[in-house]
Amino acid sequence: MPWWRYIGIMHMSANPEHPFHVAVGNNKVLRDDPKERGVDLYEDPQAAGPAHSANGMTACVIGKESLPELEAMVRDKFSAVVDKGLSLPLGDAVSDKPPFLPQDWNRLLLQCPVKDGT
Repeated sequence: MPWWRYIGIMHMSANPEHPFHVAVGNNKVLRDDPKERGVDLYEDPQAAGPAHSANGMTACVIGKESLPELEAMVRDKFSAVVDKGLSLPLGDAVSDKPPFLPQDWNRLLLQCPVKDGT
């Protein structure tokens, strides 16, 4: 999808010392990489870290199952994630580092489509 390619370009262009990075996952990000670190996020969503709170998370679930079946799966896997009522930082409170470094300003980044769209 062109949107994800754009997000990937933004991610690669961002300052590595700033937390502005794509926070989505696929099997590699949510299953394989954590397992390499000895973490199983499917069995223990809280293992993502103590600073995580349900009020700062969003889940998008796509599947062939019916809505009630998907909802049951999500409740089973994510009901353990506690809403700690954390205050989510905004603006400068996120980081003292800039999201993009001055040497990366005024660059032309071209995104080539993978295929023709309608």
